[in-house]
Amino acid sequence: MVVARHFKSKYLLPVLCLSGLTLYLVNEILTDRSEKKRSRWISHAGILFVVFSLIYTAQGVKKFYRLRSDKLKESIAIGKKLQSEFRDYQIIYYYGASSVIFGLEFGNQWTPAYRTLLREMYGDNYFYNVSNGVIYHWGGKRGVTAEDLNARFNNKYVFFGAPFHRLKQKIKEPGVRLRDVFRGEHLTLYRPVNE
Repeated sequence: MVVARHFKSKYLLPVLCLSGLTLYLVNEILTDRSEKKRSRWISHAGILFVVFSLIYTAQGVKKFYRLRSDKLKESIAIGKKLQSEFRDYQIIYYYGASSVIFGLEFGNQWTPAYRTLLREMYGDNYFYNVSNGVIYHWGGKRGVTAEDLNARFNNKYVFFGAPFHRLKQKIKEPGVRLRDVFRGEHLTLYRPVNE
């Protein structure tokens, strides 16, 4: 029951896997205690539930595949854009970025023991925490200001992740005006506006 109360449907998977067994047990209990007519009704209801669940799951899988496919296409297009137009720009990764570097930092937040090794292997990368508005290095607690980035990279940096307006949690945008230079549905690039 605790699992079934979670707010995302993926957490219901253990409960959904047991729903067939639950229907069977309910049918067995009612068969022993009541007449065959009620048992037949429960069997028909169970079959309708299973058919509905299969249709609903098939639609969910199709929607999930379409979403992942669209994200993959945008990720490939952003990769090409970064290699052509923004080759000499510093990339600042944030929530939703489909990148190995961001994935490693996400894991590093849970086990920061490899911070130095990651910096040695993958170089000096920057990340942006959308919850508190801090730009930081590998697993770092100390923030880097937008002025520091402007001075170090001469305004040549981009933010890579999900569009800010699509993020469901309350976010803090960086302390610099940004312009969307990709305009993707699921992923995008923001570049500071030169003033």
